[in-house]
Amino acid sequence: MTTVWNGYGLYWAIIEMLRNESTYKLSLDKNTYRAIKMQTGTTINVENFINDCINEYKNTESGNGLFNADKHSFWSTSLLRRMEKYETLKEKRSQ
Repeated sequence: MTTVWNGYGLYWAIIEMLRNESTYKLSLDKNTYRAIKMQTGTTINVENFINDCINEYKNTESGNGLFNADKHSFWSTSLLRRMEKYETLKEKRSQ
């Protein structure tokens, strides 16, 4: 049971890290994996975890995983959608 909760916590920590990026995306590379591991203190293999979130946990209808990726970066489609709404609302309020 502890591993499940560790994975849950790691997922949300990565979502917070994505949220802090201007593009809401992180690079798919060893430096990112090391940084996530260091910042979270996890014992989970971060590269495998992210790859599982991209490849294993997909919605069959939309094709979206917990994370999606191209050759260079990964992101959460759900977070992008929420942040787009947030940015639109923020822009309207500033006007």
